[in-house]
Amino acid sequence: MQRQLPSSQVPRFNPHPPMEPPKEKKKTLEIEPISPIKRRMGKLKEPTADEQVEFTKHNIEDLLLGMGVEFRNPEKVAGGWLPLEAYDDKEFDTRLPSAWVNPNGSLLGGPREGVGAQGLWKDKDGLCYWRKLRIMKYLPKTDRYEGFWENTREKVRLARIFIHFEDEDPKIFSRRFAAAHQKRKHADALIKYNYYIDNMPKHQIPEVDTNQTNRVLQMTQNTKALRGKSSADTTTLLNEVNVDFAKTMNKIIFDKHCSDKGNNLITGKLDLPPPIEKKEVPYFGMIRIPPHDFPSSVTHFILHTLQRYTEVIKTQQEIRKECNDVASKDIYNPNITKTMKVDEFKQIQSSSTSQTGYYLKETWLNKLKDTTKQNFEKPGDQASLPGFNLNVGSKAEYDQSDLKRFLVQ
Repeated sequence: MQRQLPSSQVPRFNPHPPMEPPKEKKKTLEIEPISPIKRRMGKLKEPTADEQVEFTKHNIEDLLLGMGVEFRNPEKVAGGWLPLEAYDDKEFDTRLPSAWVNPNGSLLGGPREGVGAQGLWKDKDGLCYWRKLRIMKYLPKTDRYEGFWENTREKVRLARIFIHFEDEDPKIFSRRFAAAHQKRKHADALIKYNYYIDNMPKHQIPEVDTNQTNRVLQMTQNTKALRGKSSADTTTLLNEVNVDFAKTMNKIIFDKHCSDKGNNLITGKLDLPPPIEKKEVPYFGMIRIPPHDFPSSVTHFILHTLQRYTEVIKTQQEIRKECNDVASKDIYNPNITKTMKVDEFKQIQSSSTSQTGYYLKETWLNKLKDTTKQNFEKPGDQASLPGFNLNVGSKAEYDQSDLKRFLVQ
């Protein structure tokens, strides 16, 4: 007789099996395109009053120079021709843009004398310095702050990356400014990198061989747009394939040169971003989720949703269709093609509103009722859905049913 194991010792299926030990991967040079930063704000904490006192002890110029950021002569910096505000990461912000000018949220605006700040000022020789200014308002259309310099009273509009507010942590702002500078350097290097590859000679690169060409033609001529076309129609496509093939071969050659001899070229050093480490291919072809109580999660989901029945989903779709039809109707009659008297115009519009009102009160409302009855009423002796009994006898039972949740949602 086979002995049964206790329930605690019965082997169970483990939905989270251990992963295989990771293998050592060889880093490859893969360049990530640089794009403007996504506009998300308010990730950091608001500073306290004591911290704001500490802010006055730091000089923003010394902090930036200590981090190796050359802000004084931007035209001689790599990537200085690119706009720095395009690479500004607003996750460093602790407030919304308008809140820097209007910290109290008053509808009357900020202080009459403006908000104290430092801005990057450029002189006639193109050299930049940090000077005090007063910010008066924020312009959301251009994403700029408007104010004036304290020494000259000259009006100025600056982007957020060029303004350091008095209530802002100078260390966080210096990291923000340095990160934007580094992003711009990488963008400038990638533009040069792709420019070099695009202008490398292609006449010595072999074209795609005959077998590959026939395979490409066979796959493209199976499409609807090229089916039955002559070979002349595919010549342009084959030329594009050969050009892309030559660019890819040149990229491999250029990457090998940079890997063997470094990024020091005749035109200068390429400050490329670090290579991207490829993610490890998962051992299992499924999404791994952390251990959790599946029965309680399903129970919680069922108790809080009505879309577990086909009838409910079908009813919602038909109701949504009727609502969309109503939304497309005009309350007034806009199709006036001739001149008329005011009384005649009023009569036409009054007739149009009356027809729309009648449609809503009679036709549209009856359609919603008929849709609900057709989906929830069962013919003959079939039992209705639990909680969706249209012939419920008491109000207390109706208040506890899913039918009320469905009708008042």
